[in-house]
Amino acid sequence: MNPTFYMESLTNAVSRLTRATIDIMFEEKRMNVGNVGFLLHRHKGAYGYCFTGENWNINEQGVREIGISPHTLTLGIDEILTTVAHELVHAANNVAGVKDCSGKYHNRKFADGCSAVGLEAVMVGNSIGYITPRQHPPIYDQVLEAVTHQDLEVINSAKVALGDIVSRKDSGRNLAVHQCPRCKLKARAKPTAYLMCMNCELELVVQ
Repeated sequence: MNPTFYMESLTNAVSRLTRATIDIMFEEKRMNVGNVGFLLHRHKGAYGYCFTGENWNINEQGVREIGISPHTLTLGIDEILTTVAHELVHAANNVAGVKDCSGKYHNRKFADGCSAVGLEAVMVGNSIGYITPRQHPPIYDQVLEAVTHQDLEVINSAKVALGDIVSRKDSGRNLAVHQCPRCKLKARAKPTAYLMCMNCELELVVQ
């Protein structure tokens, strides 16, 4: 497949997955995420991101940008859905005027937003607050049923398709410090590495 065509297909497939997530996890709970625009874009040290304001203007309408890192797409559908839902919780809180984080710290209001849509948020420490570990709540099955088999095939192929690209992009970068949010175990690896603390069963966070 032509690489440009594949990346366009992948972006469109994840965009439709995002739309299904909004419809099933948010709109059915009467949580308004506003107008959102999806991008496949690397944001240093993050699986995804959400702008606090409407940073786009499309057809004279404000649109809030949310994005997901190409690396996140190599981690499987549960990580993708968890990241998308995480960022949409931010979007819903932004629309409602709720301040749910300060820098990297995610507060109780963020956790409440997660709970409202069936997403688990776990408190991991004073410097980080709540995180959304990889998970598969029952509502994910409803989201996946709303996405076409073809889109899921494109998304599931990302691990192979993007693996080499992500590795080459990071090959010349300095190693980053990854730390367990609970026991503070540290390890050095590429910033995009996915590391787990086997004692706490938590993902190590890039410092």
